[in-house]
Amino acid sequence: MEKNLSRKLTLLKPAQQSSSNPADLCILVVDANTSRAELLAQILTEYGYQPTYCHDHADLDNAVHNTNPKMVIVGVNVIDESLLKNIETITQQNPRPVIILAERHAPELLQQAVRAGVSAHIVGGFQPQQLQPIIDIAQAQFTESRALYTELAKTQKKLAERKLIERAKGMLMAKKSINEAQAYQHLRKMAMDKGMTLATASKNTIDILNLLED
Repeated sequence: MEKNLSRKLTLLKPAQQSSSNPADLCILVVDANTSRAELLAQILTEYGYQPTYCHDHADLDNAVHNTNPKMVIVGVNVIDESLLKNIETITQQNPRPVIILAERHAPELLQQAVRAGVSAHIVGGFQPQQLQPIIDIAQAQFTESRALYTELAKTQKKLAERKLIERAKGMLMAKKSINEAQAYQHLRKMAMDKGMTLATASKNTIDILNLLED
């Protein structure tokens, strides 16, 4: 990979990136192989990015927190579970695109890599002029996956809120001997009077009725 990149680097004349936000240009390079990391940083600099460096992927979470990069590019000989666990941590706490550049393929870990939040996984090297398209694809993949995640989270929240409302209605119907429409109006009035959502009013109602039963 290094020889291949070195041979092609002199031919690379990329367009410079431009942004008013420095964070849009910062890319964190994570690689225990210093020469490989320096070569990647050189290519990124040619493209107008501002690479920062982390030697050990065990420090990935701290490095992301400290540098707030646009994305993370990890160089490894081959992916392993330890690396993927560290990537999963930043995906959960501080999500951003992650590209893995690996020397060797590990097909048994591909599904785990996807679940961990890897946006692109390149095996066996690449030409310098391919780096910007790789970055663009990883960014697009990340944006799409985050949109799906956000939509799923919204759907799950709505379902949870609906369950609260249905439970609160059922408890009110049993406690006050009223029908479903009356129970719903009771919850709606409480929510409007106290300036809260219907789900919050339902949760409060459930909590109060549970206390009365104790």
